[in-house]
Amino acid sequence: MTEPQTSRALDRDVFWLLVLAAIAIGLFFLTRNIAAKDRQLEIHTAATWYAKGEQQVDSGLTEKAIDSFRKAVANDRENQKYAFALARALAAGNHDLEAAQTVLRLREADPEDAQINLVLAGLASKRADLTEAIHYYENAIYGRWTGNQVDKRRRRARIELIQLLLSHQQFDRALSELLTLDGDLPDSAESHVQAGQLFLQANDPQHALKDFEIALKLDSHDPAALAGAGDAYFELGNYSKARHYLETAVGQGNESGDVQEKLSLVKLIFSLDPLGPKLSARERQQRLKAGYQQAMQHLQTCMGQRLTNEQTTNLQNLATEAVSTQPQFQLRNIERDPDVVRSGLETIYRIETATNAACGKAPESDQALLLIASRHDGRQ
Repeated sequence: MTEPQTSRALDRDVFWLLVLAAIAIGLFFLTRNIAAKDRQLEIHTAATWYAKGEQQVDSGLTEKAIDSFRKAVANDRENQKYAFALARALAAGNHDLEAAQTVLRLREADPEDAQINLVLAGLASKRADLTEAIHYYENAIYGRWTGNQVDKRRRRARIELIQLLLSHQQFDRALSELLTLDGDLPDSAESHVQAGQLFLQANDPQHALKDFEIALKLDSHDPAALAGAGDAYFELGNYSKARHYLETAVGQGNESGDVQEKLSLVKLIFSLDPLGPKLSARERQQRLKAGYQQAMQHLQTCMGQRLTNEQTTNLQNLATEAVSTQPQFQLRNIERDPDVVRSGLETIYRIETATNAACGKAPESDQALLLIASRHDGRQ
């Protein structure tokens, strides 16, 4: 081949190489453009399914929401918001194992996220894994919160932890969390009422009363705060103030069964107490004898139930001992020595305590007698 021919061949090869390169470049940009459009379509489709899932959650259609969120995740696996929405829906639909697996994968990428830890805490709580639930609640409380009302949501998480601890009778730990919560409450009656109610559940009526009093300073007519103050005073053994606040709560429209029951019990205490104020010796005697007879009737009723041999023997011995004390309740004895009434109340206390232990919660009048006897015996 001559030199001109070789030159023309090379030129032709270069030309076709340039053509092929141009075609390749064109195909690359075309493919990339198609891929970008496909990706935009997937993102749009995912957003559509996510929005639909949110609407279904609001409508209570949990299973349909799960399906929608699955499709959102399938179309946009990079979006953590969609995966988290799926996890929450799975948890709400009691698909706990899958929910936990989904959230744990999210937590691997972001262990400080408060909402992720909160979902894991709820799942652990549901399966009664107290140790793990506490761990995740603490991570949530002290984790990273985003969005609006961060302080309110963090308080809500702490309240959930407190309720969990109380449900497992972890009172000391619950009180520790409650004291932290109490120092971070907003200036609202509702918040202080809720804290007061939690303190009551944790067997700390003194702290409870402080919160109810703050709530009443903020809203003196709040029925829940009034009832709470009545409950706290009742637990503290101040039945006079308990009656005042419970009656005021009823007057403000609080007609809950608990309030009515406690108010009825307080009124019984005042009507049955042989050491109540401004009573004559005869009135004290009458109340003491009536209380003794009521306690003995409760004891006899309990002994008629199915008991162990040991319980039956103990109650029979107590009944024999109690009968021997009855002659002391003479009017002249009470007039001469007021401690006769206290001695009689001690007998009533022993009867009611033993009967409750053997046969369960007593009728209302016997509950009142037990409270009266424990109050005057210094047990309360």
